[in-house]
Amino acid sequence: MKNLLFLFVFFTFFALNAANNESIIFIRNAKTLPNINNKGVYGIDFNYEIDFKALEDKISNDSIMDLSKFTLNITFSENGSKIKPALGYQKLKNKNGNLTLIKKYDSFDFGSNYPIKESLFIPLAAFNLSEGEHTINVLVGLNGTDALGNKYQQVIIEKNIVLKKKPTHKITFNIDYLEVNKLMSNGQTWDAGFYNTLAPDVSVKIMLANTIIWKEAVRDDYIFAKGPKSKNIQFLVSTDDEIRFLVEDEDIVFNDFIGELKIPVYDTQIGKQFTLNKQFNAVIDCVASYKVE
Repeated sequence: MKNLLFLFVFFTFFALNAANNESIIFIRNAKTLPNINNKGVYGIDFNYEIDFKALEDKISNDSIMDLSKFTLNITFSENGSKIKPALGYQKLKNKNGNLTLIKKYDSFDFGSNYPIKESLFIPLAAFNLSEGEHTINVLVGLNGTDALGNKYQQVIIEKNIVLKKKPTHKITFNIDYLEVNKLMSNGQTWDAGFYNTLAPDVSVKIMLANTIIWKEAVRDDYIFAKGPKSKNIQFLVSTDDEIRFLVEDEDIVFNDFIGELKIPVYDTQIGKQFTLNKQFNAVIDCVASYKVE
């Protein structure tokens, strides 16, 4: 009987505790910087500081703290309607089809020196908006749950942010294949011979600044070839944006650099097709092209 009473009290406490929506302020000094240039790309920076110290003090248990999960979601609206992603930016779409930036926080982010200063960037080409000036709202939501089921939420709205949307151009990439040197620049093999292979896991990313637009990879091979999967890759860029064509050896902890091309896009290129360099860095052969429309 005593055991039953103890279990009843414990689960009642747990249920009541889990139902609470805690009001700790995690994010401070939030600021949206529109119309900036980041690594050759025209876009928006969202800067903020995030601090989990109050939660750590409240929980006072490292194991429970490490099991906490937080997700930051940033969406955008104009005239009361959520903004959708433009062509090629489906990786930035949430379950409702809206343009969204997502940042997750877990055990690797706790126990740091607080506050943590963060900056999230999104290209203006990702916004499905017409050329010209737009006044938007930036909607920020931080949601989290600790191991005891306590829920936490913080909402921030940055109002009346003025965007100046440049002309955009549709880019179409076609990648036939690329081949990687058998050795790294230091003379070592790409991988350590695990599972009887020294070959790299070659990944190719097409990016604007740090925003990944398209990515594919091959495992344990010096030749990247994906057939139809690497053809007719289409997305929008703003005039004067710089595309990153990044090739890496994809590893669990740290990716090894293989090669990179930086591709600026100008109005004068409209209607023209270009081929990528056949050789760059540790790429010894490349057959790929792109067209600007």
